[in-house]
Amino acid sequence: MELHGTLSITTIAQRSRNDTSEVIEAVYSLHLPFDAVLLELTMCLGETTLRGVAVPKRESKRVQVDSIERGMPATLEYDGHSTYNLNIGKLLPGEEAKVSLRYATLLCWQSDKLCYTLPCYFPPRCFVPDLYGRDLGWGSIISITADDLFAFEMRLIGKLADRAVESPSHAIIVEKSAAGRPSAVRLVEELDYLDRDLVIEVAKGDEHTTSLTVHRDCDRYLLWGSFQQQLAWPENSTPRSITIVVDGSNWMRGDRISTVRQALLQFLDILRPQDWFNIVVSWPEAIPLFNVQARANEESLSFAHGFLEILGASICKTNVATALRLAARIRAPEGIRQDVVLITAHGMPDWEEVAEEAVRAGDRIFTVGVGEEVPAASVRALAERTGGAWEIALPNEDLTERIHRLLNRIYTPCSSNNKVLWPQAPLRVYPRDLPEIYDGETCNFFAWFSEPPVGFVQLVGRLPDASTHCISGDIEPYDPEEDDYGAVSRMAAALELRDTANADLGRDIALKYQLLSRWTDYLAMVDSGENTDILPDPNRIEPMPAGWAELGGEFQRSYRRTVEHADGELEFLSWKDPHERRDYYLGLCLRILNYSLFNSAVPSSMNLPMLPAAIAENLRKIIPHGVDERTMTILFLNYIVDSALGCHLVKGAKDTIRKGYSGLQVDQLQIKSLEGSIAGIFTPGPDGHL
Repeated sequence: MELHGTLSITTIAQRSRNDTSEVIEAVYSLHLPFDAVLLELTMCLGETTLRGVAVPKRESKRVQVDSIERGMPATLEYDGHSTYNLNIGKLLPGEEAKVSLRYATLLCWQSDKLCYTLPCYFPPRCFVPDLYGRDLGWGSIISITADDLFAFEMRLIGKLADRAVESPSHAIIVEKSAAGRPSAVRLVEELDYLDRDLVIEVAKGDEHTTSLTVHRDCDRYLLWGSFQQQLAWPENSTPRSITIVVDGSNWMRGDRISTVRQALLQFLDILRPQDWFNIVVSWPEAIPLFNVQARANEESLSFAHGFLEILGASICKTNVATALRLAARIRAPEGIRQDVVLITAHGMPDWEEVAEEAVRAGDRIFTVGVGEEVPAASVRALAERTGGAWEIALPNEDLTERIHRLLNRIYTPCSSNNKVLWPQAPLRVYPRDLPEIYDGETCNFFAWFSEPPVGFVQLVGRLPDASTHCISGDIEPYDPEEDDYGAVSRMAAALELRDTANADLGRDIALKYQLLSRWTDYLAMVDSGENTDILPDPNRIEPMPAGWAELGGEFQRSYRRTVEHADGELEFLSWKDPHERRDYYLGLCLRILNYSLFNSAVPSSMNLPMLPAAIAENLRKIIPHGVDERTMTILFLNYIVDSALGCHLVKGAKDTIRKGYSGLQVDQLQIKSLEGSIAGIFTPGPDGHL
């Protein structure tokens, strides 16, 4: 692995042998970083060495069909997100396959360090059925007896060669070289187990993290600029209004929803007393924690903790767009700009409409894409269109850290209206429009020239107080011997390709730079000289259900009618009767209140967690002059204690409510009158429930 500034070039070599007596189908599924650009694919089968070539998808399919009699083809397909599936076809008994992948990524400075992560877990794959026997696609088989080992070496080139290096995941040795020479990083043990990701952290040093290098791109010269935003900005005490939207679909079940729960508990700790917040969960219905935005005081934070303790995912079809629109309608009373944070594991077809609505309202949407299934392009575009930020957390990456880092950006100042001032006029630039750049973030940009550019470059932006911020740097002279043999130019082309919607243009760019894309495959032919009718048979495993004890699973079991779609998702149609829906949410409200009412004070307002909006509105309507909202809240909860729904409250919570009821400083006649009004809000259902 080589690290040139913020450009990392990684080579992964794997070797597998079929030690069985049967023919197997060798399929590798590689989870590379989201912005990784595949530079090279090499495969060795026996004495044959093959190299991958990017070809149009239509031609790839035709070649596979035409050559099936000569041997199964080896193909590397890209799912458009982050997963590369390499199918090398049949691997005969005793045969060995050697696969080598070379890819590049642009890293970003995170505060005072540059972090590189090498995914070190590549399990074989199999078909996995869901709870109903339907095929969910590829899943993982894990061997507890195989010794999967790896070796690692990193070379730090240029300015990074003399920086401090450490690893929080593995024991490493850093070999420093003479000035101007690359340094090397190796594992203390020559071989280590593939049981966790390898993380390398490079310290920033005292100088600014700016880089301007020139590279050859066919008959043009490509200038790559990498600047880290560094703002000396005082802490801002302006109140914030933040709403978290959580995807509660089946894609979030198991470890994912558990990790999100822990990240949101950390989020509650960074809220300030002057902030407002809410949480909206996208189950089959979009459900807010509070009917109005809540102040981040001790009481509302206690409610949120109780809610997160029982937060789970359902197995149903959800509509994230509906949840985002609901979050936009619930606003802070002080007219504060709304910041919405979306955590989702699946797509949203109408994201463009949601983005336009947010732009008109002046809202920012921050997005976290979870897993390999999420369409990363829409997650990124939704955030960038609204002035927010985005993160993608793949299966090998720390989801909690990604969410926490994104939430911290809400409080971080940024520069807007950013533009680059060039020493000479470029032929073209990427990106055309720079996004908002947050403090501590890295901004990468590219420009093409007919001759090697010289001079200095300035990045100019506007700060929140309307002042101007400028970062500048000198262009390093072009040195053909220090060029990267096309890695930077292919990286720039891949980034352009990511924003290309035109299929013909996208295919031409991908073929010119030999890039794997939505319109191209990597193809290599295996001609074994033999023909056999023995075909591999993939294994099947039974999954372990997860999440049924959580709140989302209970939501699914409350349905009385559902419809199954062609994609296998279940969609809610109706409740058995209108009272059942109300009773269900009242039950959830009381379960959450158990966490805050146990040996604590009663709530001071009607903004109770998960309380149906119609009930809260009707309760506020009957509050007479001279009676505060806290009194009405106590009377309401005391009424619930004596109803059928009182079974949801634990003894400690009931004792707190009764203690508050006995301490009311209100005339008994007025209490009886108000209790009668509360009873009038609820009409008994056919089964006697509220």
